[in-house]
Amino acid sequence: MTPTLPTAPPTKQPVTALGPVKHGQQEGPNRDGLRSFYELLFSNGGGIPLEHCAVIDDERSCALEYNVVRRGKTELPPEAGVAVYVRGESGRLATARIYDDTDPPLGPPM
Repeated sequence: MTPTLPTAPPTKQPVTALGPVKHGQQEGPNRDGLRSFYELLFSNGGGIPLEHCAVIDDERSCALEYNVVRRGKTELPPEAGVAVYVRGESGRLATARIYDDTDPPLGPPM
């Protein structure tokens, strides 16, 4: 799987409003970009519940395998994904990567 940012139908273009991209890396969020990102996530009456499947943790990084089962009010067939969290020298979260290919529902909630 390749890393993806949330996409908005129908164009399927990556959301780059979270901040400027330089050398393939997101530089940082801006207020309008974060607002539209979270409006997309919490549209359709709610968030994105996950069904947790497996966790692998080596004390430096942790990978969580999951299924997306609903977007807001719309039930979905399970769609697989994985989130990888890397701890920094302090033990605190340094990097988070999410790999999936889920799309928001295109129709009204069921």
